[in-house]
Amino acid sequence: DLTAGRCNWEDTDPAAAVHWHATHVCGTMLGTGAGNAARMGHAPGVGDVRCYTSGGATGEMAAAIGTHGIVAANNSWGKSVGWARSGGVWYFEPSTAAGDPIDAYAQTYFGDYRWSCPAFDQLVRDSGLVIVFSSGNDRDDPDDGSETNAEPGDLDQIAGAGLDSWDGYHTVRPYATTKNVITVGAVNDATGVMAAFSNWGPTDDGRIKPDIVAPGVSIISCDDTDTDVDGTFDDYKAKGGTSMAAPAVTGIAALLIQSYREEYLGATGLTETPFPSTIKALLCQSAQDMGD
Repeated sequence: DLTAGRCNWEDTDPAAAVHWHATHVCGTMLGTGAGNAARMGHAPGVGDVRCYTSGGATGEMAAAIGTHGIVAANNSWGKSVGWARSGGVWYFEPSTAAGDPIDAYAQTYFGDYRWSCPAFDQLVRDSGLVIVFSSGNDRDDPDDGSETNAEPGDLDQIAGAGLDSWDGYHTVRPYATTKNVITVGAVNDATGVMAAFSNWGPTDDGRIKPDIVAPGVSIISCDDTDTDVDGTFDDYKAKGGTSMAAPAVTGIAALLIQSYREEYLGATGLTETPFPSTIKALLCQSAQDMGD
Protein backbone atom coordinates (compact mmCIF):
# COMPACT_ATOMS: atom_id res chain seq x y z
CA ASP A 1 0.00 0.00 0.00
CA LEU A 2 2.76 2.44 0.96
CA THR A 3 5.26 1.54 -1.74
CA ALA A 4 8.83 2.79 -1.69
CA GLY A 5 9.23 6.35 -2.89
CA ARG A 6 5.70 7.53 -2.11
CA CYS A 7 6.26 8.51 1.53
CA ASN A 8 9.48 10.43 2.04
CA TRP A 9 10.95 11.49 5.36
CA GLU A 10 11.72 15.17 4.95
CA ASP A 11 12.52 16.36 8.46
CA THR A 12 16.09 17.25 9.39
CA ASP A 13 15.68 15.11 12.51
CA PRO A 14 15.78 11.45 11.50
CA ALA A 15 12.81 9.28 12.35
CA ALA A 16 13.49 7.17 15.44
CA ALA A 17 11.63 4.18 14.00
CA VAL A 18 8.69 3.18 11.88
CA HIS A 19 5.60 3.78 14.00
CA TRP A 20 2.10 2.37 13.68
CA HIS A 21 0.43 5.78 14.13
CA ALA A 22 2.05 7.51 11.16
CA THR A 23 1.75 4.35 9.06
CA HIS A 24 -1.95 3.97 9.83
CA VAL A 25 -2.69 7.65 9.14
CA CYS A 26 -0.80 7.59 5.86
CA GLY A 27 -2.64 4.46 4.71
CA THR A 28 -6.01 6.09 5.32
CA MET A 29 -4.97 9.06 3.22
CA LEU A 30 -3.42 7.33 0.25
CA GLY A 31 -3.07 3.56 0.62
CA THR A 32 -3.36 1.80 -2.73
CA GLY A 33 -5.18 -1.24 -1.38
CA ALA A 34 -2.44 -3.47 -2.76
CA GLY A 35 -3.07 -6.12 -0.10
CA ASN A 36 -6.84 -5.72 -0.10
CA ALA A 37 -8.81 -3.37 -2.35
CA ALA A 38 -11.34 -2.84 0.43
CA ARG A 39 -8.58 -1.16 2.47
CA MET A 40 -7.76 1.45 -0.17
CA GLY A 41 -7.15 4.98 1.11
CA HIS A 42 -9.09 8.04 0.02
CA ALA A 43 -6.53 9.38 -2.46
CA PRO A 44 -4.64 6.29 -3.68
CA GLY A 45 -3.18 8.08 -6.69
CA VAL A 46 -1.09 10.51 -4.65
CA GLY A 47 2.49 9.83 -5.60
CA ASP A 48 4.59 11.97 -3.29
CA VAL A 49 4.07 12.50 0.43
CA ARG A 50 6.50 14.47 2.59
CA CYS A 51 6.65 13.50 6.25
CA TYR A 52 7.77 15.67 9.18
CA THR A 53 7.71 15.72 12.94
CA SER A 54 5.48 18.29 14.62
CA GLY A 55 8.34 20.63 15.59
CA GLY A 56 8.66 23.69 13.38
CA ALA A 57 5.60 22.62 11.43
CA THR A 58 4.67 25.93 9.82
CA GLY A 59 8.16 26.58 8.49
CA GLU A 60 8.47 23.05 7.14
CA MET A 61 5.10 23.25 5.43
CA ALA A 62 5.95 26.57 3.84
CA ALA A 63 9.22 25.17 2.51
CA ALA A 64 7.51 22.05 1.18
CA ILE A 65 5.06 24.14 -0.82
CA GLY A 66 7.86 25.69 -2.83
CA THR A 67 10.08 22.63 -3.02
CA HIS A 68 7.55 19.86 -3.53
CA GLY A 69 4.31 21.61 -4.47
CA ILE A 70 2.27 20.17 -1.62
CA VAL A 71 -1.40 21.18 -1.63
CA ALA A 72 -2.71 19.65 1.62
CA ALA A 73 -1.17 18.90 5.00
CA ASN A 74 -2.56 16.39 7.47
CA ASN A 75 -1.84 16.94 11.16
CA SER A 76 -2.92 14.04 13.35
CA TRP A 77 -1.28 15.55 16.42
CA GLY A 78 -1.76 18.41 18.85
CA LYS A 79 -0.71 19.86 22.17
CA SER A 80 -0.96 17.52 25.16
CA VAL A 81 -3.39 19.11 27.60
CA GLY A 82 -5.78 17.90 30.27
CA TRP A 83 -5.94 14.33 31.46
CA ALA A 84 -3.97 11.46 29.98
CA ARG A 85 -3.38 7.89 31.09
CA SER A 86 -0.09 6.06 31.58
CA GLY A 87 0.79 2.92 33.48
CA GLY A 88 -2.77 2.46 34.68
CA VAL A 89 -3.05 5.87 36.35
CA TRP A 90 -4.27 9.28 35.23
CA TYR A 91 -1.98 12.27 35.04
CA PHE A 92 -2.51 15.90 34.16
CA GLU A 93 -0.79 17.84 31.38
CA PRO A 94 0.89 20.25 31.52
CA SER A 95 2.24 18.80 34.75
CA THR A 96 1.78 20.69 38.00
CA ALA A 97 3.62 20.33 41.30
CA ALA A 98 2.79 17.49 43.65
CA GLY A 99 -0.01 18.41 46.01
CA ASP A 100 -1.29 21.30 43.91
CA PRO A 101 -5.04 21.33 43.28
CA ILE A 102 -5.99 20.95 39.63
CA ASP A 103 -9.30 21.23 37.84
CA ALA A 104 -9.55 19.57 34.44
CA TYR A 105 -12.65 21.49 33.40
CA ALA A 106 -11.02 24.82 34.14
CA GLN A 107 -7.89 23.88 32.20
CA THR A 108 -7.34 27.06 30.22
CA TYR A 109 -5.59 25.47 27.24
CA PHE A 110 -8.78 23.80 26.01
CA GLY A 111 -10.45 25.99 23.40
CA ASP A 112 -7.60 28.49 23.45
CA TYR A 113 -6.11 30.30 20.47
CA ARG A 114 -2.44 30.34 21.42
CA TRP A 115 1.10 29.28 20.59
CA SER A 116 1.41 28.72 16.83
CA CYS A 117 -2.29 29.14 15.99
CA PRO A 118 -1.75 32.58 14.38
CA ALA A 119 1.18 31.20 12.38
CA PHE A 120 -0.98 28.39 10.97
CA ASP A 121 -3.70 30.91 10.09
CA GLN A 122 -1.21 33.12 8.29
CA LEU A 123 0.23 30.16 6.38
CA VAL A 124 -3.21 29.13 5.13
CA ARG A 125 -4.04 32.72 4.15
CA ASP A 126 -0.78 33.51 2.38
CA SER A 127 0.09 30.18 0.76
CA GLY A 128 -3.25 28.58 -0.10
CA LEU A 129 -2.27 25.35 1.64
CA VAL A 130 -5.16 23.26 2.95
CA ILE A 131 -4.26 22.33 6.54
CA VAL A 132 -6.21 19.66 8.41
CA PHE A 133 -5.99 19.01 12.15
CA SER A 134 -7.49 16.27 14.30
CA SER A 135 -9.60 17.69 17.13
CA GLY A 136 -8.14 15.44 19.84
CA ASN A 137 -9.37 12.58 22.01
CA ASP A 138 -9.96 14.19 25.40
CA ARG A 139 -13.74 14.32 25.68
CA ASP A 140 -14.13 11.11 27.70
CA ASP A 141 -11.22 11.87 30.03
CA PRO A 142 -12.22 12.11 33.70
CA ASP A 143 -13.40 15.37 35.19
CA ASP A 144 -14.90 15.30 38.66
CA GLY A 145 -14.21 18.72 40.09
CA SER A 146 -10.82 19.38 41.66
CA GLU A 147 -8.33 16.59 42.18
CA THR A 148 -4.83 16.74 43.63
CA ASN A 149 -1.61 15.51 42.10
CA ALA A 150 -0.07 12.78 44.21
CA GLU A 151 3.51 12.47 42.98
CA PRO A 152 6.17 14.84 41.65
CA GLY A 153 7.85 14.26 38.34
CA ASP A 154 7.24 14.73 34.65
CA LEU A 155 4.01 12.80 34.93
CA ASP A 156 2.35 13.96 38.12
CA GLN A 157 0.26 10.88 38.73
CA ILE A 158 -3.03 10.67 40.54
CA ALA A 159 -5.25 7.76 41.44
CA GLY A 160 -8.05 7.14 38.96
CA ALA A 161 -10.69 6.23 41.54
CA GLY A 162 -13.70 8.52 41.80
CA LEU A 163 -13.21 10.28 38.48
CA ASP A 164 -16.64 9.50 37.15
CA SER A 165 -17.58 12.16 34.61
CA TRP A 166 -16.20 13.55 31.38
CA ASP A 167 -14.54 16.72 30.16
CA GLY A 168 -17.46 17.08 27.71
CA TYR A 169 -17.71 20.28 25.71
CA HIS A 170 -14.99 22.92 25.31
CA THR A 171 -12.27 20.31 24.86
CA VAL A 172 -10.76 21.17 21.46
CA ARG A 173 -7.04 21.71 21.96
CA PRO A 174 -4.51 23.91 20.19
CA TYR A 175 -3.76 23.78 17.28
CA ALA A 176 -7.13 22.42 16.24
CA THR A 177 -8.59 25.71 17.49
CA THR A 178 -6.93 27.57 14.61
CA LYS A 179 -9.46 29.51 12.55
CA ASN A 180 -8.43 28.77 8.96
CA VAL A 181 -7.59 25.08 9.31
CA ILE A 182 -10.10 22.26 8.89
CA THR A 183 -10.63 20.65 12.29
CA VAL A 184 -11.86 17.06 12.19
CA GLY A 185 -13.70 15.12 14.85
CA ALA A 186 -14.46 11.40 14.87
CA VAL A 187 -17.78 9.66 14.33
CA ASN A 188 -18.65 6.00 14.79
CA ASP A 189 -19.61 5.01 11.27
CA ALA A 190 -21.45 1.90 12.49
CA THR A 191 -23.81 3.82 14.78
CA GLY A 192 -23.83 7.26 13.19
CA VAL A 193 -23.01 9.05 16.45
CA MET A 194 -20.00 11.00 17.65
CA ALA A 195 -17.21 8.92 19.13
CA ALA A 196 -17.15 9.25 22.91
CA PHE A 197 -13.51 10.40 22.88
CA SER A 198 -13.84 13.01 20.12
CA ASN A 199 -13.32 16.58 21.33
CA TRP A 200 -16.13 19.12 21.07
CA GLY A 201 -16.10 22.90 20.97
CA PRO A 202 -16.83 25.67 21.19
CA THR A 203 -13.54 27.53 21.28
CA ASP A 204 -12.92 30.19 23.90
CA ASP A 205 -14.01 32.90 21.46
CA GLY A 206 -17.24 31.09 20.59
CA ARG A 207 -16.37 29.51 17.24
CA ILE A 208 -17.79 26.11 16.31
CA LYS A 209 -15.20 23.34 16.26
CA PRO A 210 -14.69 20.75 14.94
CA ASP A 211 -15.65 21.87 11.44
CA ILE A 212 -16.48 18.39 10.21
CA VAL A 213 -16.35 14.77 11.37
CA ALA A 214 -15.23 11.58 9.66
CA PRO A 215 -15.17 7.90 10.66
CA GLY A 216 -12.66 7.41 13.46
CA VAL A 217 -13.73 4.23 15.28
CA SER A 218 -12.26 0.83 14.33
CA ILE A 219 -10.68 2.21 11.16
CA ILE A 220 -8.72 -0.44 9.27
CA SER A 221 -5.56 0.82 7.61
CA CYS A 222 -1.89 -0.01 7.13
CA ASP A 223 0.09 -1.39 10.05
CA ASP A 224 3.82 -1.49 10.72
CA THR A 225 3.79 -5.02 12.17
CA ASP A 226 2.76 -8.47 10.99
CA THR A 227 -0.32 -8.51 13.22
CA ASP A 228 -3.32 -9.28 11.05
CA VAL A 229 -6.76 -7.73 11.39
CA ASP A 230 -8.81 -10.48 9.78
CA GLY A 231 -6.58 -13.53 9.38
CA THR A 232 -6.20 -13.00 5.64
CA PHE A 233 -3.72 -10.17 5.15
CA ASP A 234 -0.86 -9.23 7.42
CA ASP A 235 -0.55 -5.51 6.83
CA TYR A 236 -3.72 -4.00 8.28
CA LYS A 237 -4.99 -3.18 11.74
CA ALA A 238 -8.05 -1.47 13.25
CA LYS A 239 -7.37 1.72 15.20
CA GLY A 240 -9.48 4.53 16.59
CA GLY A 241 -9.09 8.24 17.27
CA THR A 242 -9.50 11.61 15.65
CA SER A 243 -6.04 10.93 14.22
CA MET A 244 -7.71 8.25 12.11
CA ALA A 245 -10.52 10.60 11.03
CA ALA A 246 -8.40 13.57 9.89
CA PRO A 247 -6.53 11.79 7.06
CA ALA A 248 -9.83 10.82 5.44
CA VAL A 249 -10.68 14.51 5.13
CA THR A 250 -7.17 15.37 3.93
CA GLY A 251 -7.38 12.71 1.23
CA ILE A 252 -10.77 13.97 0.07
CA ALA A 253 -9.44 17.54 0.02
CA ALA A 254 -6.65 16.39 -2.29
CA LEU A 255 -9.24 14.83 -4.60
CA LEU A 256 -11.23 18.07 -4.70
CA ILE A 257 -8.08 19.98 -5.67
CA GLN A 258 -7.34 17.41 -8.38
CA SER A 259 -10.90 17.69 -9.69
CA TYR A 260 -10.62 21.48 -9.83
CA ARG A 261 -7.39 21.32 -11.80
CA GLU A 262 -8.75 18.77 -14.26
CA GLU A 263 -12.02 20.66 -14.76
CA TYR A 264 -10.75 24.22 -15.04
CA LEU A 265 -7.08 24.00 -15.97
CA GLY A 266 -7.09 20.93 -18.19
CA ALA A 267 -3.87 20.48 -20.13
CA THR A 268 -2.60 24.00 -19.46
CA GLY A 269 0.01 22.75 -17.03
CA LEU A 270 -1.06 25.35 -14.48
CA THR A 271 -1.15 24.28 -10.85
CA GLU A 272 -3.42 26.83 -9.22
CA THR A 273 -5.61 25.52 -6.45
CA PRO A 274 -8.90 26.74 -4.97
CA PHE A 275 -8.74 28.86 -1.85
CA PRO A 276 -8.51 26.71 1.30
CA SER A 277 -11.74 28.38 2.40
CA THR A 278 -13.40 27.04 -0.75
CA ILE A 279 -12.25 23.50 -0.02
CA LYS A 280 -13.40 23.88 3.58
CA ALA A 281 -16.81 25.14 2.47
CA LEU A 282 -17.24 22.34 -0.08
CA LEU A 283 -16.42 19.72 2.54
CA CYS A 284 -18.70 21.16 5.20
CA GLN A 285 -21.63 21.96 2.93
CA SER A 286 -21.58 18.58 1.19
CA ALA A 287 -21.21 16.54 4.39
CA GLN A 288 -24.05 14.48 5.79
CA ASP A 289 -25.82 16.05 8.77
CA MET A 290 -25.36 13.68 11.71
CA GLY A 291 -27.73 15.58 14.02
CA ASP A 292 -26.39 16.55 17.44
